Amino acid sequence: MGGRRVALLAASSFALILAALLRFFVYPGIAVHPREPYPSTVHLAATGAVYFDWARLRLHQGEPIYRTVILQADSFEGDEDTSIWTELATTNDESGARIAYQERRVAFDRRTGLSENCCGQYVGSRRDARQPGLAFRWPVNARPVAYPFFDPVTLSDARMRYTGEETLRGLRVYRYEQDTQPVKVEDVADPLPGSLVGFPGRAVRVARYAESARVYWVEPRSGLPIKIEERVRETLRTADDQERLVVFDATLRTMEPDVAMLAEAAAGIVGRVRLIETIAPAVLAGLGALALGASALPERRRRSAAAQDQQEVPGDELPETGDLNHRAGPVGMIAGQRVDDVDL
Repeated sequence: MGGRRVALLAASSFALILAALLRFFVYPGIAVHPREPYPSTVHLAATGAVYFDWARLRLHQGEPIYRTVILQADSFEGDEDTSIWTELATTNDESGARIAYQERRVAFDRRTGLSENCCGQYVGSRRDARQPGLAFRWPVNARPVAYPFFDPVTLSDARMRYTGEETLRGLRVYRYEQDTQPVKVEDVADPLPGSLVGFPGRAVRVARYAESARVYWVEPRSGLPIKIEERVRETLRTADDQERLVVFDATLRTMEPDVAMLAEAAAGIVGRVRLIETIAPAVLAGLGALALGASALPERRRRSAAAQDQQEVPGDELPETGDLNHRAGPVGMIAGQRVDDVDL
């Protein structure tokens, strides 16, 4: 076997093996959520919100509010299979004064996005609260199906239903929706003035109830939510289980600059995944096939310079006189006639 054929077979084998490694070994290794969250900060806003100022016992209606959600990673406890993130969610009014604050810590599987019951997870003061279902990310290569999703407002894991496919910022996204029923979340520690809840002249004990409805737009390849719309409604009920006062009602949406940022992040992930999963293996497989095909072509033998010099090439040498006469016919014949027969 010639050296050229050996080299082509080696190149073909290398390209095909590398293509298979990228597709079946490298890609599964990178198809996970990062240990560190990116983006780590997202802003949401609502117009026409209702909220209760617990310090001043005053109800605000029809005002804008803002929520900042910060994700922080515990890089010392996370590993190649599990990420541990803490979410800090602060809600402020237009002046920047804090309306509400919630903190929670979740460990989740880096491939499925599903939470794991470990690593000191908590929701606010509830150190024993389990958080089953998705928390911050959808599975890598999310499917158009319902997923369990933990609701930190009602502390329940209502299903997140798949409700359709859309295009957002040039990306194909899946839309998921979730609704929860009113749930008692706490007994308010101090009695409230009865005038706030329809019982003037005396203090009244109340319980706080909450419900939520949310929509997530998720880029499926990365599992990254691009946009969130979340309505939260909280009310106070008296001992007779009657709703007496709405203390929070707002529909918060991801602000457009952050939608653009999240879409860009998801597009970057999709591009890298496509390069490693599809484009690079296809190019390498094509090159390997070309090299394999070229190796099957017959080789042209190259002659040495000496052999080429020895080869007789027609017209390179003049024939001997006898040969010339023999080839031309009888001496003195021109066009089949003797020379002396031709008029000059």
